[in-house]
Amino acid sequence: DGVVYVDTQTGIIYALRASDGKLLWHFAVGNPTNGNSLLLDTLLSTANGVTVIRTNNQILYFLRSQDGSQLWHYAVDATTPPPDIENGIVYTSYRSLQARRLNDGKLLWHYAMDNGQSYTFQHGAIYINIENQIVLRLNAQNGGLLWQLQMHKEIGALNEQNGMLLLTMLDGT
Repeated sequence: DGVVYVDTQTGIIYALRASDGKLLWHFAVGNPTNGNSLLLDTLLSTANGVTVIRTNNQILYFLRSQDGSQLWHYAVDATTPPPDIENGIVYTSYRSLQARRLNDGKLLWHYAMDNGQSYTFQHGAIYINIENQIVLRLNAQNGGLLWQLQMHKEIGALNEQNGMLLLTMLDGT
C-alpha cells in the first residue's frame, strides 16, 4: 500500500511513505528507553488496514497501518505460522485454530486441533488436514463443523485453487 517498513534492530519500527520517504509513524517494541527493547522478528503481513509483526520474544502485535497505534497483541511460540486475515477475522493456529476479531482481538471461536497438520481457506470455509488422513470443513464465521472426509491415503498438503480444494497425497497423487 505504498509503505516501506524499516526495522532498525533497536526495537523501533518505522513506516515510511514509499514515494518520498516521509515518516508516517514509528512503533517501539518494548521500552527502548529503559533497556527493555525487543527486536522485530518478522513483519508478517499487512491487510485490511492492519500491520502484523512478531517480536523476538514471540509476541504478535496488531498495529493500525494508518498511524502505527497498537490494536492488540498476544503471545505465541516460535513454531506458530503467520496469521491469516480474511474478512475482518484473524485466524491463527496456536494450540488450536482460533478466530479473533481483527480490530480488537476478541476471541470469536476456537477449534481444538492438536493433531492438525495444515489448513487453508476457500469461500467462507476452512479446510483442516487432521493426522494426514482426515479433512474437516469448518464454517469460517463460527467454527462449526460442516463435514469431514476420511481418506485412505496420507495427505501431504491442502491447496485451494480456482474454487477447488486440491489434496496432494504423500504417495505423489
